[in-house]
Amino acid sequence: MKHFFKENKKFRQPNFFVIMLLMLLSFTSVTAQEKSVTGNVTDNNGEPLPGVSIVQKGTQNGVISDFDGNYSIKLVDGPDILVFSFMGSKTEEKKVGDNTVLNVVLSDDTQVLDEIVVVGYGTQTKKETTGSQSSVKTKDLLSNSPTDIASGLQGKMTGLKVTTASGDPSAGSSIVIRGASSVTAGTSPLYVIDGVLFNNSQDEVVTSSVGNNSSSNPLAFLNPSDIKSITVLKDASATAIYGAQGANGVILIETKSGGSTDGTSQISFDSWLGVNQVANTVPVLSGNEFIEYRRDVDPGGYLFYNELDPTKPRNPYALPQHDWQDEILRTGFTQNYNLALRSNSKKTTYSISLGVLKNQAIIKNNDNSRYSTRINLSHRFSDKLKVGTNTDLSYFVYNGATQSGGGKTAQNG
Repeated sequence: MKHFFKENKKFRQPNFFVIMLLMLLSFTSVTAQEKSVTGNVTDNNGEPLPGVSIVQKGTQNGVISDFDGNYSIKLVDGPDILVFSFMGSKTEEKKVGDNTVLNVVLSDDTQVLDEIVVVGYGTQTKKETTGSQSSVKTKDLLSNSPTDIASGLQGKMTGLKVTTASGDPSAGSSIVIRGASSVTAGTSPLYVIDGVLFNNSQDEVVTSSVGNNSSSNPLAFLNPSDIKSITVLKDASATAIYGAQGANGVILIETKSGGSTDGTSQISFDSWLGVNQVANTVPVLSGNEFIEYRRDVDPGGYLFYNELDPTKPRNPYALPQHDWQDEILRTGFTQNYNLALRSNSKKTTYSISLGVLKNQAIIKNNDNSRYSTRINLSHRFSDKLKVGTNTDLSYFVYNGATQSGGGKTAQNG
């Protein structure tokens, strides 16, 4: 009996240590997963920052600081690094380590806050701007190789809706800012190009048309490569300087005026080629298939009846056969070329550009061409006298069908 007890004791002892070790590892794992970090986020002046985004790096685990800048986050599996980000401030990354309290001071991002934006008839820094506005620079505007400014603005900013009337290369584009809210029953915004206003009245280019009341693109005469920046003023405080004319919002367009500030001349050339194709065509019957279909539904119809000699039936297979989609559709090519000469010295600043656009639509004999030149020149004679000119010349050639027609309605034979 004694011998049996000793052997049984040796048998139980290893199981006890294994169980204790497993419990310890499980407790350590749970403790690591449930570790919480709290803290406070302030700016350079010690003021609390509400709405700061705190995210565990490499994960979707994140929280937002409250009104007093306080936060609390539970870490999950992943790097023990917290990323603190806030608009107008530099993003900070902090390693948690053994800390359970982590206070962070976010410094101002002066590069963003001091950026110059166009406001009304002048300019301001972003930190001084109170109205709602959005800006698009040249790089973002040209990111999708647009043929005009309206297509370049599509999907580039919130609150701006851009729609095109049709696939015609010269089709008009409708731009609406924050929905339809108008004083004059229109929805078009006010365009201001280098300080020159394009009104919403019917006498301006905004509502121009070409045949059959098909509206043309009001901004088609502008070459997107000549644009320096586009600022959209959205709310009443931002557009108040324009009065009722800005009821539907204001689009401020600033063109390029010079190159580098060291006085050297810069020559630039860019070009691109685009291909326009039909993604899907409508599946239709071939000529022979249509004949067999008509033979089943109307064997005595016009396809099989000879009006000149009723004794001789007509042979429909001898008639010409066409797939009209193949007859009118094609692969179109878009070519764009831009040449510019710019300089910016202490006294004289100039920008001279030439642009050529040839745009073929997917419909045969439907295309447009634009030849444009822009000259921005200014010279400072003294501290009190500066003379300049902004000249834009554009020549358009539109060929093909208009966007809407007044022809007869097609009838079944």
